Amino acid sequence: MVIRTFQLVVTIRSCAANACTAYKSRRCLTTSPIRYKIIVSDQIIIVGALQWNRKRCQNMVNPKEVKEKAENLEDENYSFRSFLKSTAQSKELDARFAELHNELFDSYDCCKCTNCCKTYGIILGNEELARISGFLGMTESMFFEKYLELADYDDDNQFRIRAYPCSFLLDDGCCKINECKPDVCKEYPFTNQPDRISHMINIISMSAVCPIVLEILERLKTMYGFQSR
Repeated sequence: MVIRTFQLVVTIRSCAANACTAYKSRRCLTTSPIRYKIIVSDQIIIVGALQWNRKRCQNMVNPKEVKEKAENLEDENYSFRSFLKSTAQSKELDARFAELHNELFDSYDCCKCTNCCKTYGIILGNEELARISGFLGMTESMFFEKYLELADYDDDNQFRIRAYPCSFLLDDGCCKINECKPDVCKEYPFTNQPDRISHMINIISMSAVCPIVLEILERLKTMYGFQSR
């Protein structure tokens, strides 16, 4: 009986910590059924962990209000950047960024936000141009004429999607080219990438666009015991 209790505690802790990581490639959990070949008690724990994380995401700032919220916190966030540069270990900070990134994105429906799709001009390279035009059944020249323009760089191999919001943003908030979307869209907002300490200015800027970035910053302040003035 003692062994069983120990195993259950370990199971609860491991499932609660790792349930979202198992879904790190998804961002719309509400439409994705759970398909684990595990015992029923473990499955209930995983479901509970995912639902718990959904509730936490529901408390995040509304996408329509994130810009105003981030602007109000801008001075504080720059102070937090200075605090991190003087106190945080880079690898530890990266690990905390990645953990929060996975947890929050695994339980957040980006289709209900779409701020990034309405804000940024997306840059494509030749390989992406070929991949997306092929997916849409268009020649590269047809795709360029309809959707792209040359980017503002001294490089004829860089292209920008011309329209704002993005031409491939659908009415339901999903992406028309989701299966082959540009790498920059797949990786945004880059909060699971290494060396975040060197990119804090960009992260603070993105917090005015992405509710999850703003939430990550707020949670990191708590983790590091940062006190705003």
